[in-house]
Amino acid sequence: MQIVGRPGILHACTLFTGTWLEAVPFLLLGILFSSIVQVFVPDGFLQKVFPRNPVLGIGFGILGGFFMPVCDCASVPVFRSLTKKGIPLPAAVAFLTAAPIINPVVMLSTWYAYGGNIRIVFARTFLGMICSVLTAATFTGRKAADFITAADSAESCGECGYCSGTSFSGKCAAVLSYSREEFIEAGSWQTIGIAIATLFQVLSGSISSSFHRVSFFSGNCGVIFSVLVMMILAYCLSLCSTSDAVICSVIGKSFAPSAQLAFLVFGPMMDIKNTILLGGMCSPKMAGRMAGTTFCVCLLVMAAFALFCTGVKIL
Repeated sequence: MQIVGRPGILHACTLFTGTWLEAVPFLLLGILFSSIVQVFVPDGFLQKVFPRNPVLGIGFGILGGFFMPVCDCASVPVFRSLTKKGIPLPAAVAFLTAAPIINPVVMLSTWYAYGGNIRIVFARTFLGMICSVLTAATFTGRKAADFITAADSAESCGECGYCSGTSFSGKCAAVLSYSREEFIEAGSWQTIGIAIATLFQVLSGSISSSFHRVSFFSGNCGVIFSVLVMMILAYCLSLCSTSDAVICSVIGKSFAPSAQLAFLVFGPMMDIKNTILLGGMCSPKMAGRMAGTTFCVCLLVMAAFALFCTGVKIL
């Protein structure tokens, strides 16, 4: 693929614009919900009603991910808002990792992309929940302040001056003001992430041809390697979780079903644009911890599925 020159530049600009326009509505949705939580939910309220038991807390986080149809871009602002309000870190991580996989919009898009195959929808949702629970469990006993800077982990947004009004109209104005600042911050980091992801998408033509050599590997080594390759591809391409199944159903035809599932599970949980967005909105330490943990957990779970569940028919 020609990268340098007019055709390559036009192709890169088209990919960048398309990805940005696809991601912005979901980012705005996440920021709006985050702002509503920040302004309307009193400090300490979520801490009182939220389960103290870590297992139940993680379960509630996953349940919240199901009922809030947001993609991976929108889940980051909501994650930060939840930690500000004092939600336990494992539960917030469960929401962050589960919401882009198990929400009804993603289920429907996966079902459509694979021609009405309900088996792969169930497998993606089930394995995504397992990976989310295990990832969240690694944060048990840790607090948001351990990974998020003090300014971002503050429980109250009172310092910003937006919440001084107590009337409904005043709070609505505060939501809009908070959303504006949040969008400027999150949008800047997301644009950087999308730009880097676009570069990998432009290069994906030559990269994917090399990846197809996976078919020459046999046995358990080949299975694990194919899972690893598809996870790396998902991280680099940084596709929106509402449309990644369509892409995977095309580029993943030469890969085993387990490798395609690895693409569909790991990609929404963590990719380039999410890592950069998380690092910018929370902290580089949080982004690094999340990227490393989700990668290791997904690799272990998907490799185990590929090796020990070979008799399970998915496609």
